[in-house]
Amino acid sequence: MGMYFRFLVRHRAEGADATNSTFDRRRWVRERVAKEPGLQVLFLESYCDDPAIIATNVALKVQSGDPDYKDMTKAEAEADFRKRIAAYETVYQTISEPEISFCRILNVGRQVTINRIEGYLQSRIAFYLMNLHLKPRNIYLSRVSWHASPISESLSDACSMENQCTMSEVRLVETQISHHRDGNTPKLCQLLSRRTSEKMPI
Repeated sequence: MGMYFRFLVRHRAEGADATNSTFDRRRWVRERVAKEPGLQVLFLESYCDDPAIIATNVALKVQSGDPDYKDMTKAEAEADFRKRIAAYETVYQTISEPEISFCRILNVGRQVTINRIEGYLQSRIAFYLMNLHLKPRNIYLSRVSWHASPISESLSDACSMENQCTMSEVRLVETQISHHRDGNTPKLCQLLSRRTSEKMPI
């Protein structure tokens, strides 16, 4: 550990893949980092309690060719990995200390909690994690543009164009919902409407 901290002091930034899974362990890390001038510590926690996501992760781990499971059958490897998860659950203390800097990701991005983010580097790390998408998802892009002819700057024309754009957004949502006939309609439809105005040379 001493060599690791000397490396930190020399290079100023580093990530450590470690299981700092208890309050006492995280307190020790903070106290040790505090002895080195100019260093800060940001704890990153990925917490998952969704059975479907856990099952997917277990399957990926077993199929990844991990050396730990080289001589095991798929069933044996899965049983061993789930046993490891259960062992962690008995001692794990999730991050909740109000005095530390942390970024906590719940169920692969379903919820992100940040606390005491200080400085540029920590804020960039938090921003990256908040915008990280690890699960497949659909992205819908739509550009709504209405042009009055002849072009007018009057208030009545502006209101008319606004109403037409609103109706287009409603139809967009209806179309999206109609494509989810299997009951997996998104709970939240966010409309991102970008009004654009273009002057084309005649």
